[in-house]
Amino acid sequence: MTHKIPEWYGEIFPAGPRDGFFHKFGEHAASFVDRGEHQLVISFDNLSDAGFPDTDIKPWAENFVRDNGWSHLGVYSRGPSWYRDARLIRFLEWLRDDGFFTRFERVTLIGTSMGGFAALAFAQLIPGANVVSLSPQTTLDKNLVPWEVRFQKGQVRDWTLPYSDAAEGLDQAGKVYVIYDKLLREDKAQADRLPQDKIIALNAIGCGHKSAVALRRMEQLKPVMKLAITGELTEASFYQMMRSRRNILFYRKVLESHLEARGRADRIPAFRRAFKVRRRQVLAAEGTQAEASSSDPAPATATVAETTSAPVPPVPDVNEAPSVSPLPRSTGAYPRTRANAWMITEQNGGLAYLSDQYENTVIGFEERNGKTLAQTPPVALGMLTYGGQVFPDLPFAEDGRFHVVDENLDGAGPLNGARAIGVCDMLQCRDAGLAGRTVLALTQNQPGITAAEALPGSDFYQAFLARMKTAVAALEPWGKPLFIDRIALRLLSAAPQVTEAEADQHYSDVMKALRRDLTQITGQGAYPAFVVCQSGGTRTDGTSQVILSEARLALDNPTLNVIVATPAYPFELMEDMPATHSARAQMQITELETLSLRSTQDGRPWHCPQMIYAGLRDEVVTADFSTLSRLELQDGAHGFTISGCENEAKIASVRVVGDKVQVVLDKKPEGKDLRLNYAWGQTADGSGNHLANQGALTDSWQADSKTCPGEILRRYALSASVKIFESHH
Repeated sequence: MTHKIPEWYGEIFPAGPRDGFFHKFGEHAASFVDRGEHQLVISFDNLSDAGFPDTDIKPWAENFVRDNGWSHLGVYSRGPSWYRDARLIRFLEWLRDDGFFTRFERVTLIGTSMGGFAALAFAQLIPGANVVSLSPQTTLDKNLVPWEVRFQKGQVRDWTLPYSDAAEGLDQAGKVYVIYDKLLREDKAQADRLPQDKIIALNAIGCGHKSAVALRRMEQLKPVMKLAITGELTEASFYQMMRSRRNILFYRKVLESHLEARGRADRIPAFRRAFKVRRRQVLAAEGTQAEASSSDPAPATATVAETTSAPVPPVPDVNEAPSVSPLPRSTGAYPRTRANAWMITEQNGGLAYLSDQYENTVIGFEERNGKTLAQTPPVALGMLTYGGQVFPDLPFAEDGRFHVVDENLDGAGPLNGARAIGVCDMLQCRDAGLAGRTVLALTQNQPGITAAEALPGSDFYQAFLARMKTAVAALEPWGKPLFIDRIALRLLSAAPQVTEAEADQHYSDVMKALRRDLTQITGQGAYPAFVVCQSGGTRTDGTSQVILSEARLALDNPTLNVIVATPAYPFELMEDMPATHSARAQMQITELETLSLRSTQDGRPWHCPQMIYAGLRDEVVTADFSTLSRLELQDGAHGFTISGCENEAKIASVRVVGDKVQVVLDKKPEGKDLRLNYAWGQTADGSGNHLANQGALTDSWQADSKTCPGEILRRYALSASVKIFESHH
């Protein structure tokens, strides 16, 4: 695959026509293109743009800024960081101290949502700068906005850093345009925190939180932004441009949500009928579009006249029929759906259209060669499962059939394995406000797989590669390169007798082969992550050394990007099955696997507590753990045992002290090979609904499960066994 280069780099590379720079620091980066000193635009990624995985990454509004000939400093984020990064802050302060911003006659900071927060928050670095902030937050500090619950990933960031409250520091700013829908309570509450005498508040009724998307749909984003960036936007001109919002389906859906939130759902049917009447009027006028579009059709029953003399127009009555701009001429083709379809156009040999065929939600679709996919960013993400495990079908609320597909671009089939991972990731992206992706979900699974069957050269392995080649070919007509994002491994399920060293070598061999062969097929320049759920043995036997090997995969293979997301032992088993988790348990495991990778990709480390050392002094064994936060003991069996003891010393109690666990025995244990075990080496009669290995140790992280309401996700300690050393201090 030939990697594309971004257009901004084509301007500043060594032979390019302009000066500039690119600077990367952790999960943030900045690019600058010098197009003159008359205007500098500083843009910040929003949640939808953050994390773009390809080399041709663009800063927000790049094309628009370039077309206007303005200098551009684009700030990028790898995820929902809200720009809470000390390195980024030091970089921007260095630019200020170096006099970078003072070179320009006019500076404007722009962004939407998360990017809108940054535009407001960093404005104090540049006295006199204008700000254009769409649907912004002012902070996610829970102490300041305890009512803000929409952006949980952002809330866990460090809000003690400077520039964490956009309501402060605007006193020296130039014109500060804040565009938001005042009917959206959370956005209004955020905007109300800003100093009202310093901002120009523009009410984008009917745009919801996605005011930039709505403006783009009504083809007014560029005019609004151009006037605002240059400081020429007035309230009158803004509301005149906003009149066309009633022409878009987006407006109807948002107003319906506002009505429902206010207990006025009974008025939605009338509003919807009025909208459809207007739509039919437009369709009937097709063929005389130039005449029809020369004036704004009068609403059927208008209760409020929108004029430039009313700078903050009230929400229209639901009996008002929204005006709708004429649609493009029909192509004569119609998509293969029995649901509603709008704005049907021919595109690259297929059809593109809007429809409510998925979950009664209007989104964009593409159809070609008899297949239908949701319209998504250009790169398809591969989420793969390889190995051997019995997967139950999982009762997710959605099946993601237009987003999560197999190598034949088919979204039907059992919701388990890689498909379950893809759907879980889709739901988490939606919850975080990120764009949905086309996910290539392949499960190469053989329950009871042996070591030989998983290795390169086996029929099982070669069949997997063949499926990947089929997938790449299937995506080509859609213009979607495939980037394998993750591979969930399930190895050695039929080989519990192998040693820890043998298991480690096997995992290493398989991972190296997979990343070599799969990236060669896709042509991607970065390796995928490997995600592992540490196995737990069976109902009756938890002595397999494969379990111990899996705990150390990330430590023993530091270059292979391994994430051990969770151990298996905390989760309930399916009835009458030796080691297969129930559907509800597997949903939680899948959710943890997805969260672990997303956390890592967002720049936040993820690893489960892991016992690394045990020291004995008198009758107390103190275990040191590698952990991201303080340890906690949950309810249930603590999970610690002593093996190799020759004098029958028994555990009397277990207590947690910070990142250590103290195991107190009734007497000092004696033996040549004393070992402290946690959630490993246990046996049981199989009568319970769980694995023989059990434990109750976690760190302090927890989260409400999105897939299993009422369940709390925790990061349990990995099963482990370490030698006990005599401690002399």
